[in-house]
Amino acid sequence: MNGPDATDCSLYLRQVEQTHNCASSVLMDPVGLHAGDGWRLSAVSTSRNLLGDLPAWTAATVLLWPSIQHKTIEAALYALIAAHDHECSRRSFWEQVNLT
Repeated sequence: MNGPDATDCSLYLRQVEQTHNCASSVLMDPVGLHAGDGWRLSAVSTSRNLLGDLPAWTAATVLLWPSIQHKTIEAALYALIAAHDHECSRRSFWEQVNLT
Protein backbone atom coordinates (compact mmCIF):
# COMPACT_ATOMS: atom_id res chain seq x y z
CA MET A 1 0.00 0.00 0.00
CA ASN A 2 1.30 3.44 -0.90
CA GLY A 3 1.03 6.41 1.37
CA PRO A 4 2.38 7.48 4.73
CA ASP A 5 2.49 5.11 7.68
CA ALA A 6 2.90 5.63 11.43
CA THR A 7 6.71 5.69 11.12
CA ASP A 8 6.53 8.49 8.53
CA CYS A 9 4.25 10.48 10.83
CA SER A 10 6.54 10.00 13.81
CA LEU A 11 9.63 11.06 11.86
CA TYR A 12 7.84 14.11 10.48
CA LEU A 13 6.65 15.20 13.94
CA ARG A 14 10.21 14.86 15.34
CA GLN A 15 11.48 16.98 12.43
CA VAL A 16 8.89 19.66 13.27
CA GLU A 17 10.24 19.67 16.85
CA GLN A 18 13.83 20.07 15.67
CA THR A 19 13.04 22.70 13.05
CA HIS A 20 10.95 24.91 15.32
CA ASN A 21 12.67 24.14 18.65
CA CYS A 22 9.45 22.96 20.28
CA ALA A 23 7.86 20.05 22.13
CA SER A 24 5.01 18.45 20.16
CA SER A 25 2.21 15.95 20.82
CA VAL A 26 -0.53 14.36 18.77
CA LEU A 27 -3.88 13.50 20.35
CA MET A 28 -6.59 11.21 18.97
CA ASP A 29 -10.08 11.66 20.42
CA PRO A 30 -13.11 9.63 19.34
CA VAL A 31 -15.92 11.75 17.90
CA GLY A 32 -19.60 10.90 18.18
CA LEU A 33 -21.60 8.47 20.25
CA HIS A 34 -20.98 5.26 18.32
CA ALA A 35 -17.87 3.26 17.49
CA GLY A 36 -16.61 4.17 14.05
CA ASP A 37 -18.04 7.70 14.03
CA GLY A 38 -14.57 9.13 13.55
CA TRP A 39 -11.64 10.81 15.18
CA ARG A 40 -10.56 14.32 16.09
CA LEU A 41 -6.80 14.48 15.44
CA SER A 42 -4.99 17.31 17.21
CA ALA A 43 -1.37 18.41 17.09
CA VAL A 44 -0.05 20.75 19.79
CA SER A 45 3.40 22.33 20.11
CA THR A 46 4.99 24.65 22.66
CA SER A 47 8.25 26.50 22.17
CA ARG A 48 11.39 25.49 24.04
CA ASN A 49 12.68 29.01 24.48
CA LEU A 50 15.04 28.36 27.37
CA LEU A 51 16.99 31.60 27.10
CA GLY A 52 13.96 33.86 27.06
CA ASP A 53 15.29 35.90 24.14
CA LEU A 54 12.05 35.42 22.17
CA PRO A 55 8.43 35.28 23.34
CA ALA A 56 7.07 31.80 24.05
CA TRP A 57 4.48 30.48 21.63
CA THR A 58 1.97 27.63 21.38
CA ALA A 59 0.42 26.21 18.21
CA ALA A 60 -2.54 23.85 17.80
CA THR A 61 -3.99 22.26 14.68
CA VAL A 62 -7.09 20.04 14.41
CA LEU A 63 -8.36 17.71 11.67
CA LEU A 64 -11.41 15.42 11.63
CA TRP A 65 -11.27 11.92 10.14
CA PRO A 66 -12.76 10.23 8.16
CA SER A 67 -12.73 12.83 5.43
CA ILE A 68 -12.95 12.91 1.66
CA GLN A 69 -9.33 14.07 1.37
CA HIS A 70 -7.73 11.23 3.38
CA LYS A 71 -8.43 7.56 2.75
CA THR A 72 -6.51 6.28 5.80
CA ILE A 73 -6.05 7.65 9.29
CA GLU A 74 -2.28 7.64 8.69
CA ALA A 75 -2.77 9.90 5.65
CA ALA A 76 -4.94 12.21 7.75
CA LEU A 77 -2.33 12.26 10.51
CA TYR A 78 0.44 13.09 8.03
CA ALA A 79 -1.68 15.92 6.57
CA LEU A 80 -2.36 17.18 10.10
CA ILE A 81 1.38 17.30 10.84
CA ALA A 82 2.04 19.12 7.54
CA ALA A 83 -0.59 21.75 8.40
CA HIS A 84 0.81 21.94 11.92
CA ASP A 85 4.33 22.45 10.57
CA HIS A 86 3.02 25.48 8.68
CA GLU A 87 1.30 26.79 11.83
CA CYS A 88 4.50 26.34 13.85
CA SER A 89 6.41 28.24 11.18
CA ARG A 90 3.91 31.07 11.40
CA ARG A 91 4.10 31.17 15.21
CA SER A 92 7.83 30.68 15.63
CA PHE A 93 9.11 32.81 12.79
CA TRP A 94 6.61 35.11 11.12
CA GLU A 95 5.00 36.38 14.30
CA GLN A 96 8.43 36.82 15.92
CA VAL A 97 9.56 38.97 12.98
CA ASN A 98 6.58 41.25 13.44
CA LEU A 99 7.42 41.70 17.14
CA THR A 100 10.99 42.88 16.57
